[in-house]
Amino acid sequence: MQFLKKVALKVSKNETPPSPAPTIADIREHMELLERKQQVWQKKADAEEQKAKMLLMKKDRRGALMALKRKKILEKEIANTESVRYNLEVQALTLENANASAQTVDAFRKGNKQLRKAHEKLKVEEVDDVMAETQELVEDSNMVSEALAQPLSGNTYLDEDELKAELDELEGEALDRYMLETEEKIGKEEKATERPSVPSTVKGKTVRETVSSHVEIPKEKEEDFNDEERELRELERSMAM
Repeated sequence: MQFLKKVALKVSKNETPPSPAPTIADIREHMELLERKQQVWQKKADAEEQKAKMLLMKKDRRGALMALKRKKILEKEIANTESVRYNLEVQALTLENANASAQTVDAFRKGNKQLRKAHEKLKVEEVDDVMAETQELVEDSNMVSEALAQPLSGNTYLDEDELKAELDELEGEALDRYMLETEEKIGKEEKATERPSVPSTVKGKTVRETVSSHVEIPKEKEEDFNDEERELRELERSMAM
């Protein structure tokens, strides 16, 4: 017998506790039944009150008093039933909260079980070794990237002075070509306006120095120039000053 009791106790511990949902549903159903009873009693109490008024109009005070007594009894039952409904509501809410708490605890329990299984496969020493290996691999990768980014031996040296000298030479050639084209364009404009040609030197000055003081373009002609020609003339005027 003792053995059977131990087995029964062990089985009861392993069994899943019953869900409180059916009990909560029964409580809610009984509360609705009590509410319907309250509605019926309230109608009866209202009827007894009307009856008492009618009996008073007929001068039947004894009958009116009995009607009021029945009304008071019904109102007392309604009040008592309201208290019962309140207590049942509290019990239902308590069961719902207890069920939610039990589910929360069960979720924590399952989570802890899974965490224990996960930690059985992970050890602190192994994690340290993995992290150290990862750091070493990252450093090796950075070293490879830096090595690939270094310039090749054929391009490791460039003469900056030589590059600047070549750049200055190109700028000088571009400026000379620009000034030559400008002088030619000014000469063509002078012929087009039928003005005497300007000598290459005037009192020791070059054409570029004297063109602004000797050549005047009519305003109506200047308006016909496009933006590039107008900008060119402004440049020539600033250089002659």
